[in-house]
This record gives sequence, structure tokens and C-alpha cells, in this order.
Amino acid sequence: MTQLLVRRIFLREVPASTLRATALISLLVVAGSTLMSFPLWIVALIGLMPWFPLIYSEVIWQYRHYGLYALLSALTLLQLGHVGEHVTQLLQLFFTNGNLAHSKGVFGALNIEVVHVIWTVGIWLGIAMLLGKFSENRWLWVAFIVASVHAVEHLFLFSVYAFDHSYYLAGGINGILGKGGLLSFVLDRPYLHFGYNLIEVIPLVLAYWDQTQKIYEAAWPLSSPTTTRNPQVANL
Repeated sequence: MTQLLVRRIFLREVPASTLRATALISLLVVAGSTLMSFPLWIVALIGLMPWFPLIYSEVIWQYRHYGLYALLSALTLLQLGHVGEHVTQLLQLFFTNGNLAHSKGVFGALNIEVVHVIWTVGIWLGIAMLLGKFSENRWLWVAFIVASVHAVEHLFLFSVYAFDHSYYLAGGINGILGKGGLLSFVLDRPYLHFGYNLIEVIPLVLAYWDQTQKIYEAAWPLSSPTTTRNPQVANL
């Protein structure tokens, strides 16, 4: 099962030894930086660094062979990482009894409206671009709808932050649906936006899985997960 999952993430034949070595290096540097009491964001960044060359080479290879499919891979991975950031924030809220000042996630310095709106609108534009190529992928349409609602929320937040800062400080920081916001939904902002990102990433992962299956079926119709394969270019 593990091997099948890996082969659905990396289209190329990535040696198991490479994956094990990368995971071991990542684990060691995280343990070392934690023992040295580095800030959480530095620990996370150092832990991710060994994976960057492997992921970069895979995405470039995917783009050369499958075009915009590489963008789908990159967006899915980025959004999964973003959900991880929100999960970290929720855990921090739990352990600090809801103290938002001490619950900024891993990369707390980036927890500002301009970063939020750039990220959210960037993901939305990326999905919209993918729909031009993979319009038959129903999960991609679901992700686009959720991303659209999410983008509207952050565009509203940024416009209030930029043009009516007094209202932003008086409650506009909660946005449209956040508790205390324009429509005052039941969830506080951190929980609402975790929900946005979770509902957005699930169909995105399913869209990625479906598109990957199509590549496998077109390029290796008779292959098994353990068979050595020579990838062919598929117009997908």
C-alpha cells in the first residue's frame, strides 16, 4: 500500500533509498534544531529543506512531460502544507486556552492580511487555470467553487484592512462569516478559515488523484505498481 501511494505521488521511479535518506536527514535536522531551541518556524523550514530538491525536480519533470499537471501537483502540495499550518494554529489555541496572540501557527510573521489574500487568490487563479485544461475533472470544479468563496472572504478582509482600518480593528478582522463579522457566523475566525481550507483541499486532493490515475492508465495501461516503468508523454 505504501509503495502504491508513493507511486501515485511521484510519477517517476524514485528510488526507495532516496526517499529513506531524505526522510532520515529531515528527521535528524528537525531533532537537532529542536534540541538547540530554535524558533518553531526555523525548525519547520530546516526540516523541509531536504525535500525541496526532490520535489522541485519532480515538478519540473512533470511539467516537461505532462504540462499543467505539474501545476496541479504543486497547488495540491502547497495547500496541504497550508492546512497543516492551520492545524498547528488550532493546536496552539487548544493548549493556550484560546489565546490568539500566542497561536499564530508555525510561520507567525506571515499571518497578515496581505499574505492571506495573495495566497488565497493565487490558489484560486491556479485552479481556474487548471480548469481550462482539465475541465472534465469534477473534483476540480468543487475545489474551484470553495476557493471562490474563500477568495471573496479574503478580498473583503483585505479591503477592510487597507481602506477602513478602524472598522477592521473594531470587528472587521472577523470578515464576512466569522463570529462578530459582517454576517456573524457561529465560528471564530481561526476555526472558520481552517474549515475553508479543509473543505478546499479535500476536492483538490481528489482531483489530483483522479488526474494521476488518468496518466497511469494512458501511459502504463498494463503496468502493476511494482513494475519498472518508462514514462511516456501523455496529453492529459
